[in-house]
This record gives sequence, C-alpha cells and structure tokens, in this order.
Amino acid sequence: MKNTVRIRILRCGTMTPPAAAYPGVPKRYVRRGRVELPVSAFLIETPNHKPVLVDTGWGRAISPAGVYDHAAARAKLPPHLCAYWQPVTPPGWSVREQLESLGFSPAGLETVLLTSLEPDHVAGVDEVRDAPRIELPEQEKYWTPRTVYALRQPRSLWEHLPVKPFYYRGVPDGPFRRTWDLLGDGSILCISTPGYTEGACVLRVNSPSGKFALVQSSVAVCRDVLGTENVPLAGFNHEFQKRSLAWLTEMSREKDCAAVLFGHDPEETPRTIEL
Repeated sequence: MKNTVRIRILRCGTMTPPAAAYPGVPKRYVRRGRVELPVSAFLIETPNHKPVLVDTGWGRAISPAGVYDHAAARAKLPPHLCAYWQPVTPPGWSVREQLESLGFSPAGLETVLLTSLEPDHVAGVDEVRDAPRIELPEQEKYWTPRTVYALRQPRSLWEHLPVKPFYYRGVPDGPFRRTWDLLGDGSILCISTPGYTEGACVLRVNSPSGKFALVQSSVAVCRDVLGTENVPLAGFNHEFQKRSLAWLTEMSREKDCAAVLFGHDPEETPRTIEL
C-alpha cells in the first residue's frame, strides 16, 4: 500500500441510550424508547507512518462475558452512566482482540488518538496502554474535570495513563478554523468540531490520490442526519453542534470526498476502505 491510505472500521461494542437523545436515527432501530447503536474505533494506515488507532470503544472489562453486566459496568462507570449507556462488548469485539486478530499490537501503533473523553470512546484505553503515545485535544482534557462534562466523563477511565494533549493550531480549517496536523505531513488533520463536547474533532484523512475521508462519531450519529439540524441532544452547545454538522454536510458533498464514516450509525458495518 505504498501510496494507499487504508481505514478500517472496528465495531468495538454497542450502547443502548434513550432514543429521544438521538433524533434522526431510523425508527426501526428503536425498541421500548431506546436505540441500539454501535460503538466504533478506527484503524488508519498511511504510507509513511505506523497505524493510528482512533478511539477505543468500551473494552473487555466493562462487559466480561459479552453481555450487559451491571456490576462490571459499575466498576468502570457511575450508576447513572451505566443506566444511560448500557454498554456491551460482544466476544471478540474489544479493541485489543480486534487488533490482535488483524496482526497488530498496541506497541506497534504510531499513536492512539482519543477524539473525545466520552466513555464509549475511552473506556477501553487500558487495552492499548502500551502504545507509544495516547493523545487527545487539549480542550477536552482541560474542561473535563472543571465543568458539567465531569458528570459524563469519568476521569478514572484515563487519568492514570500518560495522555498527551495537543492544541488546535497552525491549520485554519473546519467550521471553527482550528485544526491540528496529527502526523506533521498533512495525512491526518484533527479538525475542531465542538458542541457535543468541548474538544471533539473530526478527522480528515488525506490520500496521495487527492481523495479524502472524514472520520467522526460525535457530530452526526448517522448518515440520515446530514443536511438536517438533528444533532445528539446530549451535547452541551447545540448551536456549535449545528454549525459543526452543517460543515460536515458541506464537506461530504465535495467531489474529492470518498467517504464519511460514522462511529454510531446502526447501518454502518465493519469494513475497510482504501483511498
């Protein structure tokens, strides 16, 4: 894959939050007021770097037998988050299990990028603690312990690890003109898209072919909401969310946009795309 970019969608669990919090999800996925959504991580391979892992899913410890286990979930999350998310990691779905099945190890990664400190993004981070680096946006790390985000983002999931913050700067791109060049060569841009959380980002993955893909989980829950204002209602700044969603919709229509990947779309399937 000398001049090819490869992005693997890894299904790393499920969650079943209240359906009312996710307008725009097709009603066929709603049961008894809740909606079952996938929890995804992404493995990005670029020509000049080792693979980059994006987010970690729930991990095995939160769901040891592959079903919802309240006691195990309670060991990782406070009761109100257990009840809200109902986390499940089916057999073989943890991020470490999937990396091993593909022939990768955490130590062989370039970095682990956490796009958010929401539990479904970071609860499995212990499984990749041997990665050379674990990174996340500085805004996310700074605000989590200081504001209402603390109600939803337990620090205990990650604060024992050497998580390194990065700062959006240097590349004026995206809905708020704040972007970080993750690998220093323009191949993966972390574009600030706040609203759901303060530091949340969309990744623009650029290929030598001129094509690009957008990788995200927090701006749009599924493809059906593109072109609408149906943002996740659990976000803390709906106006910023709508601005980020409008930008994502606009970018999805660019002629060189090869794909928009959705971390929680119930119609998205584990697959590999090449650019």
